[in-house]
Amino acid sequence: MATQEAPLSFAQESLWLTEEIVPGLTQYQMVVVFEIGGPLDRGRLERSVAATVRRHELLRSRFTRVDGHPRITVGEVEGDVLGFVDLSTVPAGPAADGAVGAVVGRWYRQPIDLHSPPLLRGEVVRLEPERHLLILATHHIVGDEQSIGIVQHELFTCYEAFAAGTEPELPELPVQYADWTTWQREQREPELDDGLTYWAKRLADLPTVPLPVDHPRPAVRTFTCAWADVDLDPGAVDGLQQLARDRGTSLFSVLLAAFDLLLARWTGASEVVVGTPVAGRPEPELENLVGFFVNSVVLRTRCHPDEPFLDLLDRVKRDLAEDLAYDHVPFHRVVERINPPRGRHAHPLYQTAFHIVVPEGGDSGTLADLTVLDRSDEFLRASGVTSEFELVVQAIVAKDRPRVQLQYAVELFAPATMAELADQFGRLVTAIASDPTIAPPLPGFRARPTPSAPAVRAAPPADAGGTVAGPVAVAPAEVLTIVAEELNLPRVDADDDFFALGGSSLTGSRVVQRLRDEHGLAVTLIDLFDAETIGDLVTACGIPAGTSDQPGEAAPEPTGSRSPTPYANARLCALNELAGAGAGVYHTSIAMRLTGEVDVPALRAAMADLARRHEPLRTTFERRDGVTEAVVRDAATSEPDFAVERVAAERRDEAMTRTAAEPFDLRREPPWRVRLFESDGERVLLIVLHRVAADAWSTRPLLADLISAYTARVRGGPPDWAPLPLTYSAFVARHPERCVAGPAGHAAQLEHWRTALAGLPAGAGLRTDRRLPPRPAYRSDRVVFDVPAEAYAGLTGVARRYRANLFMVLQAAVAALLTAHGAGTDVAMGCAVAGRGDRSVDELVGSFANTLVLRVDTSGDPSFNDLVGRVRHVALAAFANQDVPFARLVEEIAPPAGAREQSLYQVSMSLCTEPVVPTDLDMPGLRAELVESGPGLVAQELAFEFTELTSADSGQLWGVLEYATELFDRTTAQGLVDRLVTMLGEYGADPSRPVHG
Repeated sequence: MATQEAPLSFAQESLWLTEEIVPGLTQYQMVVVFEIGGPLDRGRLERSVAATVRRHELLRSRFTRVDGHPRITVGEVEGDVLGFVDLSTVPAGPAADGAVGAVVGRWYRQPIDLHSPPLLRGEVVRLEPERHLLILATHHIVGDEQSIGIVQHELFTCYEAFAAGTEPELPELPVQYADWTTWQREQREPELDDGLTYWAKRLADLPTVPLPVDHPRPAVRTFTCAWADVDLDPGAVDGLQQLARDRGTSLFSVLLAAFDLLLARWTGASEVVVGTPVAGRPEPELENLVGFFVNSVVLRTRCHPDEPFLDLLDRVKRDLAEDLAYDHVPFHRVVERINPPRGRHAHPLYQTAFHIVVPEGGDSGTLADLTVLDRSDEFLRASGVTSEFELVVQAIVAKDRPRVQLQYAVELFAPATMAELADQFGRLVTAIASDPTIAPPLPGFRARPTPSAPAVRAAPPADAGGTVAGPVAVAPAEVLTIVAEELNLPRVDADDDFFALGGSSLTGSRVVQRLRDEHGLAVTLIDLFDAETIGDLVTACGIPAGTSDQPGEAAPEPTGSRSPTPYANARLCALNELAGAGAGVYHTSIAMRLTGEVDVPALRAAMADLARRHEPLRTTFERRDGVTEAVVRDAATSEPDFAVERVAAERRDEAMTRTAAEPFDLRREPPWRVRLFESDGERVLLIVLHRVAADAWSTRPLLADLISAYTARVRGGPPDWAPLPLTYSAFVARHPERCVAGPAGHAAQLEHWRTALAGLPAGAGLRTDRRLPPRPAYRSDRVVFDVPAEAYAGLTGVARRYRANLFMVLQAAVAALLTAHGAGTDVAMGCAVAGRGDRSVDELVGSFANTLVLRVDTSGDPSFNDLVGRVRHVALAAFANQDVPFARLVEEIAPPAGAREQSLYQVSMSLCTEPVVPTDLDMPGLRAELVESGPGLVAQELAFEFTELTSADSGQLWGVLEYATELFDRTTAQGLVDRLVTMLGEYGADPSRPVHG
């Protein structure tokens, strides 16, 4: 029995409350657009729409309040339902497209007045005499997806009947929506207590798992969204359906489990929470009724990082069966019972939705003498549509084109990020279909960074609810002072751009570390990159720093000669033994030509001074109980391996090469040696250091101290150095998480790397001139190149525009080059980070550097600026997780690789923005200049080394490509360099150009 007034359904009540909180929202707008070809009769179409509205009471109802309670009041159809716009006179081309877009977009953006029926309205747009658009719009409160299909079917049925001169034959509706809402209130209301009790228990202590976003969450959201798609292999979909049958479950369960796995690895969370709509039509009488029946169900899934997929699927199946038994409980009642912290602009309980669509037919058909094409999706994407969620994943299981669509908030995510996520979902389901027993790591599967890494931390909106710690009492001037000190500038202003002032990742990390250490701020390197000005960084410094995953209190300095050994050094010791004669690959050399009279005794004494000042130069390594320990020799008795060698000039390079490659016995001798080569009046000083004792950043303090010590010894006394702030062993003791025998440390960061590097391709895949021999000698050669000033200026401009740095821009270009040279679209590169975030270690010689593996996805057809965005996302995530020792990553992730440490990458890249040697190397009576130390050794196939030098008003960029001569001819290396320089010029001039063009 139809009623003229009725209560709202449970589902409608939820939407009504949302409209009351935020009136005028358009994310609940439902718009469909049909393109109709042929002689359209507009009067007949208007009559058909009106008949459909009359048939369903809800479409001719208004929503009002009666005694304070929302009610549905049924009315009659009054006035025209369809408007009309004639665009046939607009010239074809951009003008016509813009006019059509404006008309359709208005229906997406103009809120529907729920107080003024009819609630199904539309417009006919004439494009040509026999080509029209039909736009139909309604509000979600009166219809769901199934309702749209019902309206479409009945409208076209009516049109065909009227065209034939007959009345439409549609079965009588057994009930109207108001009948359903009345019954629901009478019958279901008493049953809700049990369901609410279930959900309160099921969702107790529900974790908040923020998605790793590319942009800070704004205080006020616009809800504007965009899309990313990936087509699924129809064969893979068939395989998933067979898997569902084999496991006694549904395709929805299989796809949900796959998405849960993707989401867990993307966020780094052990639990994921998504929402899904359920049809909510429990009675057959409701199948053909227009109305809002859909309810939302919160699905909570625990994901174990190492479990096989079938175990996860079985758990999803069990949980889903239990949850769907209570899917009738209104979502807003669940929210009221749980009462989670929420804000005006945040959907409660979940921000990610997942659902599956199985289309019954295609998107086109015939209508009387017309052809009809559904173009809703096309216009939906072009009309600035909004969504209440941060991310909606829709699996469309269409026979002709199965696909996954990601609808995402544009104010939170970059297009490249979502394109990659969609692609990963496609790869993941394909892998599962191929082998359902699969377990992590998954082939071809990568994960986005975890919330502890790249997720941008922004203060919640003022109305977000919950408890937020207040700002730390730090004056903006203190932040500006720290930035100025780290940039070695007299002052900086709030309007200055950190990177335009010469800031780099290294100086940025120091700024961040000081803000955390000195003021307890939770500022991150990502905040620094996202800040357009230093003033923006000041604004970001408003939340106290947490303590999770950070080193604890400083440990006391070691009292004995033995000290813990960092992971990196322990692995270098092991590799040194494995490599045997090839261990020179782990050495670094400094060669200087000395012009003038050398005071050899003073030079020898100066080398001894260096060893006394810097512990790593007098350290050996021993194995005790399976653990490598550092043994620091007594400073008073430690003597360096120093010798003078007289060689013929033509044999000097050979002698230097031999000395640089000669292995160290790290158990018995200090990890450095010094030779003064004399030949025909020329003198070259060669300092060879094992990487266990010194990294590249050690060169500057080593040479500065050498100059001071030699100067003092020539003058007859010891050097008058200021004491070092701390020793290397003290630094190691303060960071036990870096050590093999120390605590695990950095668990979240390690999990980030496990997922980020899962399925990493074996080898670089580059086209080489030869195969690597079974026992490589690791010989290398170098090609030096300049980057033209115009290209350099363009590249720095790209970096500024996209809030990146020059390193990220160069890495994007190198990745594109490697893809073009056969590396594929999954490119891994090694990148060294200084590991000297604390200025107290600036003057230390030692091994602080760490290696990060940066994985670049060049797939699809990205423009260069899109690729820079991808690189930026990956690089910031890597920088935020840079504390995990690379040696530990190799142990955890890589297969055994013999003496080849670089089993995770075969190409490296670096950018030096600060001189690593003193600008003045001269000493009393001597003029010194750096020279080549002979042919080098390289542990990877290619190493790109860029150097940028800047002054107040100019800058220059040049590079070196070091290549393995056992793999590449010099002509090949030169060709790579030439092509790279060309690409840098093209990308700097036009970053919108496709990288594969």
